[in-house]
Amino acid sequence: MGMSWRQGRKHGALLKKVGVLLENEKSVRNLTREIVSNFVDVGKKKFIGEDGNEFEETYARVAGLEKFVDTLLDLYNKTNMLTWHNNTIPENEIWVQFGGDHGKSSLKCTLQIANLDKPNSQHNTVVVAMASVRDTHTNLVRFLDGGLGDELSALQSHVWQGKKIKVFLNGDYDFLCKVYGLSGPQGTYPCLWCLMPRQTMHKEENPSQERTLGSLSSDHHRFPSDDSNKREVAKYNNSLHQPLLPIELDKVVPPYLHILLGIVLKHHKFLENAADVIDKKIMNQPEERLTELGRHVKRYGANWQKAQQLQERLEFEHGCLVFSETEEDIKKYTAQTQSTEHALSLLEHTDLKPRSGPVASSLDTILNKHRITPQAYHSRSFVGNHCHKYMNVDTHKDLTQILITKTQACTNNPMIVDEAFQVKLLFDDLNLAFSKVHTDISHTKLVNEESIDNIQKNISTYLTLYRRLFPQKIIPKQHILEHHCISHIKQYKLGLGLLGEQGTESCHQSISYLEKVRARGIVDPTQKLRHIMTTHLVNILARLRVQ
Repeated sequence: MGMSWRQGRKHGALLKKVGVLLENEKSVRNLTREIVSNFVDVGKKKFIGEDGNEFEETYARVAGLEKFVDTLLDLYNKTNMLTWHNNTIPENEIWVQFGGDHGKSSLKCTLQIANLDKPNSQHNTVVVAMASVRDTHTNLVRFLDGGLGDELSALQSHVWQGKKIKVFLNGDYDFLCKVYGLSGPQGTYPCLWCLMPRQTMHKEENPSQERTLGSLSSDHHRFPSDDSNKREVAKYNNSLHQPLLPIELDKVVPPYLHILLGIVLKHHKFLENAADVIDKKIMNQPEERLTELGRHVKRYGANWQKAQQLQERLEFEHGCLVFSETEEDIKKYTAQTQSTEHALSLLEHTDLKPRSGPVASSLDTILNKHRITPQAYHSRSFVGNHCHKYMNVDTHKDLTQILITKTQACTNNPMIVDEAFQVKLLFDDLNLAFSKVHTDISHTKLVNEESIDNIQKNISTYLTLYRRLFPQKIIPKQHILEHHCISHIKQYKLGLGLLGEQGTESCHQSISYLEKVRARGIVDPTQKLRHIMTTHLVNILARLRVQ
């Protein structure tokens, strides 16, 4: 199951050679149909492209969401996989996570049952709708219309074996803003949960007014809907559109994964900026204060690495020339030495660009050592696993130590070396403070009252230090961490890893594999998407049936 005909026949032929006979293709298709049980609904829908024009695109979803959730829960119950996390989830409730994200060129919505040990694993994350469209608000409206939105609303009042279904919403912050109609994280009132203005987030103040689903709706009703008034949306608390889903805001999970991505990126950008400042100070030093490496930076600027390579080659060739015994070798190395000297004389000074100096560029060397790769086309941000590595004490201390090592390799000026030491101390303290917060909340475990007090203390310590170092630089993600992550943890007594968006993010890779490998030879887009969705559901449901 889950293979194309060609793949199935190839595997069948190989197994037949060793005496293993498979069921015929008709039986396999019938079994697939029995497992999927007509849940897959594929058709065409009209969406809006990047050029603003309407176009038709293939759209697939799981039809009959209540029945599908019942099927999942029956299978989980049969295999003894359901858990209430040490009574953290009430015994009469089933928690269901609904999420959405755009990735690998398609918009996907997912569903997970939180009453599992690892609800965010790929095996427990079900893609319930997908289409190759951008995740604009208009496309989300059309994505949810025609069944999915109504069925999700009905799911909130659904009951399975006497247990109430409670629906939570997760996703990155951009997705959450679009679902609830906010103009986005750059607005005057960017927070989904409260009405603290962006310009006051740098202050240590509590939010003056909380948002609710009703207040979002009423704010939008007061907003004139024609496009000419979009600049006035701040007067209506940035409620640009009507909320798309009737899920109360206390059931919207703070997107900690993306909070982590944003904060780690912010820290690293500040560290790179500090390293750039040191590089420029080295370049402006008198030559007697510089080592050979420092003189290369002063003379050649951004070409310092080329100069260093040419200098090393020149020293090697000089050594070869000194120890040459034959006339042929002397001529050979004399010519090579003259060529290298000429290349060095032609090398010009170019201005140092960001991250091009010896101190700043050494940071990438440490990242590579710890197998952390900035994403070149995503503002050099890091993926989630790399952020976890970055928060390791050894990693961020290596990053700050290399600043001192490289600075000392360039100059003997004690003031510049002392500045490198100061940068190390500041960023060691900052990263250590945030790593404690990260350890406290990035998990799926039960959180007791004593731990909540400790989490609040660690968050306050981190943000007090951050505000002292970088006043006016608080981003909305840090505001959410300070004021709304802790309230969510207090209410549900669980770490943010259980109900978070990790599973939704991970589904892109599994769907991309099905598209590139399992559905590669299918030309018709409708049949191709049907095969992808069917195979995806078979992979999840069949695994549960055989346990």
